[in-house]
Amino acid sequence: MTELEKAQRRSLAEKLQQEGSKDGHGVVFPPELVRLLDRLEGEIRADRVSDESRAWLAQCGLTVERLAAQIEPVYLPERKIHLYHCDHRGLPLALISTEGATEWRGEYDEWGNQLNEENPHHLFQPYRLPGQQYDDESGLCYNRYRYYEPLQGRYITQDPIGLNGGWNLYKYPLNPINYADPLGLAVDINHFPVNEDIRNYAEKVWNNPNIITIGTHGDPQSVYDENYNKIDVKTLANEVRNHPKFKPWNVSKTVIL
Repeated sequence: MTELEKAQRRSLAEKLQQEGSKDGHGVVFPPELVRLLDRLEGEIRADRVSDESRAWLAQCGLTVERLAAQIEPVYLPERKIHLYHCDHRGLPLALISTEGATEWRGEYDEWGNQLNEENPHHLFQPYRLPGQQYDDESGLCYNRYRYYEPLQGRYITQDPIGLNGGWNLYKYPLNPINYADPLGLAVDINHFPVNEDIRNYAEKVWNNPNIITIGTHGDPQSVYDENYNKIDVKTLANEVRNHPKFKPWNVSKTVIL
């Protein structure tokens, strides 16, 4: 029996209805009786049965003890610690027990689609790409403010910050293997061609004459060009040096990346 099956206990009213006939077809209680039984079950579990409940039980020739014996126990799942083994993006690849045994293993493509799963212990592991929780019913990944569709490799919910996040409101990183922006601070400005719409938005960014601003996709380790290829430090330094605002004798010039 799986953890989910164990957790699906019947309420007192459901059990009595299902087992209330000799032919096995069950009976249907009126809504008021179901309400009374649900309240009684809650009181029994809390060990505080009201006088009102005792009164109607007595009218039916029943006792609290007899009904309490019919209540199915609340299932408490076994608590066990597992350690996550993830790839460089934070995508879980395996769950390791404290004894060092691999008790869950998953294989995914670049966009987070599950290709294979080994789950002999029926563990619940919903996490996918950074910040995502997989919803088995819809096949989508919940990303707090948005839903991600791994089969399409894109969001199906618009970016909540609108065009400040770029002209494509549904885009996921075009290179999900190497590109990461965990803080959401990278912007799309100077490394977009002039003929792209995003350039128009880049031109609206406030330009301080005393600051050289470099807008690019990036993270604390690297920056990327419009094709998400890494730009090395030397190339980036040359771009700053060749910029018309750059004056080598002005040591107070600020560069913002």
